[in-house]
Amino acid sequence: MRIYRFVALTLAISGMIAAFATVDTASAASATVQVTKHPTLGEILTDGDGKTLYLFFSDELGKSNCTGGCLTNWPPLISSDPPIAGAGVTAARLTTITGSDGTSKQVTYNGRPLYNRSTDTAPGDIKGQAAAGIWFAVSPFGSPVQSAAAVKSTAHPTLSTLLTDSSGRTLYIFKRDDRLKTNCSGNCALTWPPVLTTSAPVGQELVNQGALATFTRPDGSKQVAYNGRPLYYHDKDIKPGDANGQEVGGIWFASNVDGAPVHNAALLKTVTHANFGTILVDSIGRSLYTFAADQQTGRSTCTGGCARTWPPFTSKDPVKLEGAVETARLGVFVREDGSRQITYNNWPLHYFARDVTASDLKGQNFAQNWYVLAPDGSQIKTLPNSGAFSATGTVTSSAGGAVTTADNASVTFGSGAVSADTQVRVTTLTTRQGPTSRRATSSFAPALSAANIEVLGVTAERTGLETRVCLPFTSDDANLYGGVLALNVMVYSASGDFWIGLTPQVDLLKSQVCAMTSRQGIFFLTGPVTPPAPATGS
Repeated sequence: MRIYRFVALTLAISGMIAAFATVDTASAASATVQVTKHPTLGEILTDGDGKTLYLFFSDELGKSNCTGGCLTNWPPLISSDPPIAGAGVTAARLTTITGSDGTSKQVTYNGRPLYNRSTDTAPGDIKGQAAAGIWFAVSPFGSPVQSAAAVKSTAHPTLSTLLTDSSGRTLYIFKRDDRLKTNCSGNCALTWPPVLTTSAPVGQELVNQGALATFTRPDGSKQVAYNGRPLYYHDKDIKPGDANGQEVGGIWFASNVDGAPVHNAALLKTVTHANFGTILVDSIGRSLYTFAADQQTGRSTCTGGCARTWPPFTSKDPVKLEGAVETARLGVFVREDGSRQITYNNWPLHYFARDVTASDLKGQNFAQNWYVLAPDGSQIKTLPNSGAFSATGTVTSSAGGAVTTADNASVTFGSGAVSADTQVRVTTLTTRQGPTSRRATSSFAPALSAANIEVLGVTAERTGLETRVCLPFTSDDANLYGGVLALNVMVYSASGDFWIGLTPQVDLLKSQVCAMTSRQGIFFLTGPVTPPAPATGS
């Protein structure tokens, strides 16, 4: 009788356990993945209960490498039925794989297996974030949301040295991006997940810390950029070392440590420019420059920091040609890092890191050393023409005022700053290593309702007979050039042209560097410039 009671009790308890087990299985039959806004990490993936989901750097595409005790600390998100895409999740990117236990169905997003953290007890917990530097919350694009994204250099067996993340996964650049601006969103960002970080990225090994930066994407997340170029993963890379995104569509490329695209077979072509005629460019029209110091030796003297400002134009295989490019003028040499830089008429070809869009020519005549090249192999030394912009007001010799360019940069003159014989033409902020790209060009008459002006935030004002010229100065300038600042100005007046050596004053509070001169005249870009006719009164 006692045995019967014991058996009956055991069966009852077993039935209760089975009942509870049935409930648990039913609730987990179709796991939900949704996007949740986190106060510090931004938009991240969470499960149906709002608990943070993570990815594991040691996993491969569509394969979990978390086994044994790892599964205890990082429970995989299991779904016996097809998972449910919640708000903000792209359903087509949500699927399941066979878990590392060989039986369960683990949920993946964009091919990356998803996990919870055992110590996260409530929605919003992120105790697993950045654990051991290999566990991270997941963005809606399927990329890790890193706390301080690490970018390092990794040797590739065929593509030389590439930029990668800390796990060795290849990082890519998109030729259609602008400087510090992404043009890849929506489905593009699922195929090419952006490298995201919540704080300043960290450069490792050969990666220059000063070349790393972040910018804010349209969704509010912070994407990492190197040398101004936004960085991405590729959703078809299975494991670290893969470069399956290389040259996809002729617009996606792995990046080298100078921030330049690594070409398998680069395309060199010509385009016709309104100011400079026919010039050499790359496949999407990005300008290519030559360095006067190279003197047609067929080798580049631009290395280190210079090569980050002027990334070399390289190609692993023979170059493809379009337009008026002459095959006989092509050449190549091997740089110290093993990459093959292209030459034309013995001039090594370079990009300019500060060109924002494909059609920019901000490097032309830079420091009187960098020039675009004509199809006959000659350097084009024409100065850039100023564009026509509207002015916000009228500036006269008696009343100060400001004019504003199309890109919202401005030149401001104080009361009495403009006289009949004064025009501001060009001023450059320089360091020991050469001028920065912060160059201002303008032409003013005493009565100004419109102007030809190309300005990046220069201001000029006169106090008595002194003219104070200021240019913006940022930490970016210091990181790029370093050294002692100088403000070099050439002044032209009715009595002749002459140089003025100005002593700069760096105003850290206002983030600008200024210099004073008592000379009245026209400020010019250093170099041979034909001064305009003296202005006449209005």
